[in-house]
Amino acid sequence: MANINQFNASSRGYVITEHNDLLAIPEFIQEIHRLSASLADQHWLKNPKFIAQANSLRVHFQASELHEAKIFIAALDEAISQYSSNIAKVNALANVKQREIDADLIAYQATLNDLEHTLAILKTPIHEYETRLDKLSDAIADESRHFARLRNDFQASFRELDSDDHPMAYDIRFSYVQQPRSMCSRFDEMRELITTIDEGCTYVNREELLDEISTTSHPQAEQLIDYYAPLLWLSMTKLSGFFDTNYNTQFFPHNLRHLHAKTKIALNEKRILMQGNTHELLEDYEYRLAQLKNEHARNIPYDFVDEQFTVDTNSDAFVHYFEQYAAENNYSLYQPIDRFKELINDQAAIKQFTSAYAKKTLSNYPATLTFQVTGRGYYNVPSREKAIGIIFDFYHSEQHMILSNRARKGLPVIVTEHTPGFHHIEGVSLVTELDRRLQAFILS
Repeated sequence: MANINQFNASSRGYVITEHNDLLAIPEFIQEIHRLSASLADQHWLKNPKFIAQANSLRVHFQASELHEAKIFIAALDEAISQYSSNIAKVNALANVKQREIDADLIAYQATLNDLEHTLAILKTPIHEYETRLDKLSDAIADESRHFARLRNDFQASFRELDSDDHPMAYDIRFSYVQQPRSMCSRFDEMRELITTIDEGCTYVNREELLDEISTTSHPQAEQLIDYYAPLLWLSMTKLSGFFDTNYNTQFFPHNLRHLHAKTKIALNEKRILMQGNTHELLEDYEYRLAQLKNEHARNIPYDFVDEQFTVDTNSDAFVHYFEQYAAENNYSLYQPIDRFKELINDQAAIKQFTSAYAKKTLSNYPATLTFQVTGRGYYNVPSREKAIGIIFDFYHSEQHMILSNRARKGLPVIVTEHTPGFHHIEGVSLVTELDRRLQAFILS
């Protein structure tokens, strides 16, 4: 090696291992390249991860702790600020469009339901409605008797505990909150939760009932309430649902009485429709239904709503719609990523950053993997068992040498210009080589 280069005290060696390769593109730079490409190659509104990617890229540049990174950080700050300004206008327009779509959907669904309801009645034989009505009437009668028997049994049993023959009817009264069971509190005002009910939060007036009898009878009364309250609640909701007078709200709408009333109305409608030409009516309603669906397909902007008819602001159709709207209304819009895009493609700006990063890489290379070379070309390789190559840096004479050792188990003692895997590069210092590789990768 002394014949190839005149060593001096500034000559330095770097060991390459599986986990430390001075000439490899660092993951840090790879991530900057990936995120920069993702931001630059997409329209800002088509990229739902714009803010996350811009912030992540900003963090990567900050992590370099280089003065030369500040220009990129400033451009990203500008991009995030401009994006936020633009997206506020986007969301305002999307909300207006969403309200229009929702109003149209409500009107459409109401008309659609009416047509489909009439078609179902036309297609259902009258005897089917009559049979269903008879079965519901029988079920209501059976459930009514069951509920009355439960209520009478409870009141009779409770009255036996009242030695003072109190005139109260001992009515169990309920309250209900429609929410997940995990959110049920133990008490709702003066009422206690029935823990055996699985759906929603059902409460019973336990304290009111216990106040009517002597304290000595409370254990027996508690047992009666625990037994009868769930049974009465289930029977009542099956029969009639539960109507909350405080909020004028009907819970459990698919109860027997509701289904009976609904079926009775359908039967009456069936009898009225039968007075006309059923076949012609059926054809007419099917035609009207098809027309309605076609009209709806034309009027609803399906190209920028998702399956739930929610406006998708990242879709191509909405981007086109927004840009057209912005132009017509003179919106002051700027492409958020333009400044950063210019910088990341500017060879001079990139070189300032990669040059500084290359110098930092050399100075921060693990001390345990670096060594000095004597003026006569002698050196000792640290971590020899891990070494898969060596790089020699002669920055006093603008050249470096690379020795690959992947094919051999041990490094040779003597290195010459004929040693396999040996590359002598004149006119380029190691820091310049690192800079050149980083530049080429980022600009690729």
